Amino acid sequence: QRMSHEEIVQRLLNASGLSWDASVEPQAAWEDLDKGRIRDHVAVIRQTGRRPIPARASEREALQKLDLLAGARPTRAALLLFGKTPTRFYPSAFVKLGRFRSPTLIVDDREVSGTLLNQVEETMAWLRERLQTRFEVTGRPRREVIWEYPLEAVREGVINAVCHRDYLSTGNIQ
Repeated sequence: QRMSHEEIVQRLLNASGLSWDASVEPQAAWEDLDKGRIRDHVAVIRQTGRRPIPARASEREALQKLDLLAGARPTRAALLLFGKTPTRFYPSAFVKLGRFRSPTLIVDDREVSGTLLNQVEETMAWLRERLQTRFEVTGRPRREVIWEYPLEAVREGVINAVCHRDYLSTGNIQ
């Protein structure tokens, strides 16, 4: 039985003890990362107190602290999280959204690309525009919005799809 290219790469990664996302992308350089996105993310990390990143740390030092650089080179995870154009390196790293009226009739569709965080946020925005809601008056000053599906569960599903997808595969998330 012949192994596919993807299976061979996966076996080599498993044998090396490295994960695909922790490996360096050979064609990428520091200039492929969006420094503004890195700064914004570091600000959120500092605000939540999840990881101690010194106040004077540069973007490069912050990524080193987060294990997203190997020496001076960005890891694949760094490119997916903070890359200027992640699909330049990983053409299938996007989400395809669609709404069907029948098995063959697509009512509307959209492709969401960019960083993983952007994919999650834009996918959730698209879903919020299309999920049904009802309102419940509870006697409080503000009515309660009841979503067709709990947004926390939908978001968790989207995050899982984006984080656990096989980036070696040519298939995209749909």
